[in-house]
Amino acid sequence: MKKFTIISTIVLIFAVALPSFANFDKFNIDGREVKIKYQHSGRRLEVSGGVFGGKSCNQLNIDIFFRNSEEDGIAHVVSAIKKYKPRGRQFEGSDKIYTKKTNRRGWFVSDIYLKCM
Repeated sequence: MKKFTIISTIVLIFAVALPSFANFDKFNIDGREVKIKYQHSGRRLEVSGGVFGGKSCNQLNIDIFFRNSEEDGIAHVVSAIKKYKPRGRQFEGSDKIYTKKTNRRGWFVSDIYLKCM
């Protein structure tokens, strides 16, 4: 019984200390495929992903808006890919979030905007 209690305690510590599991989404916008991975880490919403397809351009600006389904949280991540090519490029960004710890799993992508410069 003591061994079970120790293992349960270790699992609980890891569950509380580690950031939440990542969410993955895929969108098609203006002929481009956008793959996004996001998760909260402390007081930040960390975002990474890739854009594939479409036309080449000197710079592809990416605006991603997130909302929280459990409270009125909003996050906005801006990133830019210089010398974008249709074969695809990676991006990353983050935003500070202001939500209660109990509501940090409710994030979802509400809007994505791409602009070729």
